[in-house]
Amino acid sequence: MFGATWSISPDPVDFRKFQTVDIYGDTNFYVANGDAATDRASFREFDRKTGTTREVMTIRREARQEDVLGPNNASGQQWDSWFAVFGPRDKGGYPAALFDPATGKIDHGVAEKYRAFDIASLVRADPSRYLPLLQKNVHLVVGDTDSFYLNEAVALLEADVSRLQAATRSPADAPNQSGYIKIVPKYDHGTILGSAEVRAFPTEMLEFLRVGAAVH
Repeated sequence: MFGATWSISPDPVDFRKFQTVDIYGDTNFYVANGDAATDRASFREFDRKTGTTREVMTIRREARQEDVLGPNNASGQQWDSWFAVFGPRDKGGYPAALFDPATGKIDHGVAEKYRAFDIASLVRADPSRYLPLLQKNVHLVVGDTDSFYLNEAVALLEADVSRLQAATRSPADAPNQSGYIKIVPKYDHGTILGSAEVRAFPTEMLEFLRVGAAVH
């Protein structure tokens, strides 16, 4: 449907890092490694002057707020929207919860349904189909201190793509590969819009169209 895409700070592209949670291997969204005293962060602020980050909100707090705004995972806010997009419906017809709202325990039966939308998983399972699409048509930029930790999933995808490219690429492939994944240092979810990489998007889009017109 689309010739190419230029994407900024994408929602999770590898569900082994759904923000900071491995939905397949971890057991709880709210706490890591059984450490009940430390909640996982959902949002952080980055200070470019000092190069430091500050955790502002936890997944538990954000998810519980959504329960108040819309019971049955119907708030339309971040976590509930992911439930609706990636997961199945529950018996009542509402988006099924990926994790228990009270305890944070992950429902791995629901998590398995997410694999159909896990980009990195699809690439690893069928690189001959998906790797060329990434190499030629996908241009992805994220800051390395993304406010919602979305850079962590991008880093996993980048590693998989690099590994698969090294195993399959031939010198003749290079001229046709304009796609890339860029993790830009010292930018967060908002400031990445002012980066040189994102400001270059319009020029890159025009060049993509120019080359495509010449080819066709």
